[in-house]
Amino acid sequence: CGGIYISGGSYETLEPARNLVRECDVHHYARMCRTYTPALRWTGVGHVVQNNRFHSAPHAGVIGKGNDCNFTGNLFADLGWECSDSGAWYTGFSMIRRGHLVANNTFQRIHNIDPPSLGVGFPHVMSLYVDDLAGGV
Repeated sequence: CGGIYISGGSYETLEPARNLVRECDVHHYARMCRTYTPALRWTGVGHVVQNNRFHSAPHAGVIGKGNDCNFTGNLFADLGWECSDSGAWYTGFSMIRRGHLVANNTFQRIHNIDPPSLGVGFPHVMSLYVDDLAGGV
């Protein structure tokens, strides 16, 4: 259902994995599982995600947790149609996961298509969503 999954590095020593995702075009994913199946799911330390296109899906483009990752020059477009309380780029899960660089990315048409029908809760979708006491982005 989702796209790319990367993991690696050491939480204990903050040794980077140095995984690289560059110049990929990931789109029209999450067809069966509509939420939490992003274009890129990541966990770990020291990943580099550059100059990619994540677009055309009902939920997030990137979801993950970790430390010291670099997300630069990516395009996020047409995401979040069928969700609320979410973002095109999402991290959370722990206050000790921090140190990310998120810079020079472009966000276009990040919104849900019918917020009132989604019921109670937070009816918005953001470009960047730093949740659950995560920080250092």
